[in-house]
Amino acid sequence: MIEQVAQLWFYLLVAHAVADRGLQPERLSRQKQRPTNPVTTWFPNLACHGLIHGGAVAIATGVWWLGVLETGAHMLIDDSKAMGRINLWEDQVLHLLCKVIWLMVVICR
Repeated sequence: MIEQVAQLWFYLLVAHAVADRGLQPERLSRQKQRPTNPVTTWFPNLACHGLIHGGAVAIATGVWWLGVLETGAHMLIDDSKAMGRINLWEDQVLHLLCKVIWLMVVICR
């Protein structure tokens, strides 16, 4: 059991790193920012980024609705950072806290 939990935690961390760094080009990072872009630009780009994260969580956990929750949570957290409500460190802590919650959901199922 402990090995399976550690394995899933590792997969969630890798998925986050790949989705946040490897699959987020500079252009997407800029265009998902609400303060500097019209809604027709920032929202679709933020949604696309959130869906990448949601898909990664769904694949890692095998639970599609955790992917949906991750999509929404990731979008809210990233938008809060863009609006200056939280800083980069708080952003990353919140993202990792979500991963802990998803992990706990999978364990308790």
